[in-house]
Amino acid sequence: MFESQHNTILDNNVIDEATLNALCAAIGEEAMKDFLERFLEDCKARTERITEAYGKSRFSEVELEAHTLGTSAATYGALNLEKICREIESAKPGKHQGFQDRINCLNLLSEQSLQALRDYAV
Repeated sequence: MFESQHNTILDNNVIDEATLNALCAAIGEEAMKDFLERFLEDCKARTERITEAYGKSRFSEVELEAHTLGTSAATYGALNLEKICREIESAKPGKHQGFQDRINCLNLLSEQSLQALRDYAV
């Protein structure tokens, strides 16, 4: 059930352009480029830290990193990425089968979101 749920998520739009456009209108194009660049770097690093921390059973670190990445993802309209981050943040890894599926989905959504944001910035 979990896997089929996330296959549907992956088929939807990755980025909410209305959110990005509103942010750009609020802060200006130059600031937007700078902020996006920083988010792209941060997103990649946090995704790697979440994956690594999960592999080492450092679940409080997973929770903190997922919370932070989810909040940033929402700011930049990466709503599917935000959703999986919230699921990871609230899940109890030792008690839920499928937690590895969430980590795998996070990695996919992170890559998709980063590519969509790169395309938006061009």
